[in-house]
Amino acid sequence: MVIKTSNKTKKEIIKEIKTNLKSWMENPLFEEIRKAQLDVAIVAFVPKSRVKNQDVDNISKIVLDTLKKDKQDPSSPYLFVDDSQVVRLLVYKKPCEAIEGYETSTLIISFRKHDPSKQMILVEKTVI
Repeated sequence: MVIKTSNKTKKEIIKEIKTNLKSWMENPLFEEIRKAQLDVAIVAFVPKSRVKNQDVDNISKIVLDTLKKDKQDPSSPYLFVDDSQVVRLLVYKKPCEAIEGYETSTLIISFRKHDPSKQMILVEKTVI
């Protein structure tokens, strides 16, 4: 999923992401976690030219606003009711490899029910 942010309002960006994640957020297996406390991790792979200027707090705000229930449109898909359910948030910004002719920006979102006995760490993929 590629979201072009120039000349778009935050509301337009959220709507576009929700549209792309609709079937994922409507997963019936998520019903038990929709009101639970959560740990959320976001890994954003951004072009090297934007790494310095792309703020992780802005990434997290957009993602959390996208995943929460929309009070103006209750039929809109959501993962959790309110972002106050997020107990821990891990956001990591990494430069992505540029491949000519392809958009290589990527956003990886993972979550789990909050478990205070478990730590949040990022596991680097290993090439074998």
